[in-house]
Amino acid sequence: FVLGCAVALTAPHGDLLGSHRPGCCAQIVFAPPDQVASIAPQMRRSATMHVEGYFNARDVSNLRPLRQAQSIYSQLLEHDRNAEDPQQLIETLGSAAEVAALLGLDSQAERLFGELLALPTCSHDRKLASQPSCAAYAGGKLAVLRRSAGKTSDSAAAVEAAKAKGVTWTEALQLPPDHLSGLYARAVWPAEDVPVARRLAEAFEDIAEEFKRLEAAAKRGKRLKWQATPDFFLRAQGSGKWDEIMLKGGSWEREPCRVMERLCDLLRDIREIVGPGQHGGKDLGVPGRVAFLRMSPGTVLRPHTANWNGRLNVHLPIRVPEGCEGSGCGGIQVGDEPLLQWKLGVPIVFDDSFVHAAVLPAEASGE
Repeated sequence: FVLGCAVALTAPHGDLLGSHRPGCCAQIVFAPPDQVASIAPQMRRSATMHVEGYFNARDVSNLRPLRQAQSIYSQLLEHDRNAEDPQQLIETLGSAAEVAALLGLDSQAERLFGELLALPTCSHDRKLASQPSCAAYAGGKLAVLRRSAGKTSDSAAAVEAAKAKGVTWTEALQLPPDHLSGLYARAVWPAEDVPVARRLAEAFEDIAEEFKRLEAAAKRGKRLKWQATPDFFLRAQGSGKWDEIMLKGGSWEREPCRVMERLCDLLRDIREIVGPGQHGGKDLGVPGRVAFLRMSPGTVLRPHTANWNGRLNVHLPIRVPEGCEGSGCGGIQVGDEPLLQWKLGVPIVFDDSFVHAAVLPAEASGE
């Protein structure tokens, strides 16, 4: 495994498709075209519940809820394209495009995000569900999909189309849907310039030693266990494994911090972790998070961006596969920067609002 302590100095906003509240998926709805208008609200609720069921399960291979949602959205799109409700059309297009992307149907997702961005009503100041900007959301998703497909010029065109609608991006590959203006933009930061990274590096040996107890407790599985990350859907289908033990989300987790007492104490007084994010004197209400993350050989995380540019990620590798010192074991690709390779005890600091991806090749062996 590649295993490390990851610290996000703030946390992202929610995603487009719901709050992931616990709930059961409703039965899929097939409706004759002449009846869609009368039952559209129920169909939308059903599709949302299917998607929430997918996120609640945190299982990237469990595609049935997404396929059910996709079927409903395809029916709703036929109706909404002919209805006189522009806000509803952009909501349905956004949801249908997101589901297609989650299913790995990149060509379909690209087409739908392209249709959404082209709508006059999809402007920078038009909100889309929990997204503050329709144009930034659609343009960013479209640009990432096209870039992943090798369509560099088309990707750049999507960025320019979004900026023409008022999106405030200033860097070609920094494409968060919620862009805070006036912040310094840098894809990769020198670890020595980030106090949290320096503190983690200095404590590397203590962290690695203390982690052994956490790992043993997780193996017993009574109070602690590895769980799929909240961003589990970024893992390419059929690839490896990616999970975490959370130390701090909205608040510090009692049991992990009981075992990792020194690490939690080391970070408790850092304002960027324990305090809410602020910008322009405004409290963003988003705390930092701390977790141990691990990837198994063969894991691929698809290109993506964070929802906003108000945080930095600090990764401290505490275990890497044998022979991975230097090259040959993948790493994190951020923007157009050189590949960030995992090196034991050496922090990596990057801005995840830039397009980024990660891979640990299947050939990697050991733990």
